[in-house]
Amino acid sequence: MSGEAKPNKGELIPSINRSLAIKRSGLVKRGLDLIHELKKQQVRVLIGNLNDPLNDLLSAIMKEVIKNKYDLKLGSSSYGEEMVELAENGAIDIFILIMENILFSSGDSVGDRLVKSVQLVTQIKAAYGRPVIVLTGLTTRHSSLMAKAKLAADFFFPIPFQPVAFMEAFQRCLEMLPGFDEVPRKRLKGGAEHNIT
Repeated sequence: MSGEAKPNKGELIPSINRSLAIKRSGLVKRGLDLIHELKKQQVRVLIGNLNDPLNDLLSAIMKEVIKNKYDLKLGSSSYGEEMVELAENGAIDIFILIMENILFSSGDSVGDRLVKSVQLVTQIKAAYGRPVIVLTGLTTRHSSLMAKAKLAADFFFPIPFQPVAFMEAFQRCLEMLPGFDEVPRKRLKGGAEHNIT
């Protein structure tokens, strides 16, 4: 009788089939996690400008910032109404707008277009919460409108601009996007010598 195995009282001994099913389930889950890690997160950027060489320069700068970390999708449009629709539908993550080159269907004068462009920037920021970078080559004649645009946008650059400064602004826009888990969020750190109020 000493050679016989004694049954375990109160212990559950899983069957071999159940154990294999659990292992297989774990492997499938790990495989799906690896596929998800390999798939690049998409960044959708719209350049609000007429087709000109500036778009190529901005695209090259953004590609330098993105490198191989994300799947960059670039688009361009010069029509304000289309930009509002794209923001409303959540089709664009970051807007880069050249103020004087945004057109509206009403065919207004340059001054009226600039007023509408400032309203567009405000709407994209306030209503849809998308990061906006504004660029302009306008002179001091429209300084009050440019001051409003500067307040409404996340970043504002006169043309010509420093590419390094634009790269930093674009990187900061990436950090503002919700759900970008690979982008480290910069947080304010308070220490003994620095009090944040």
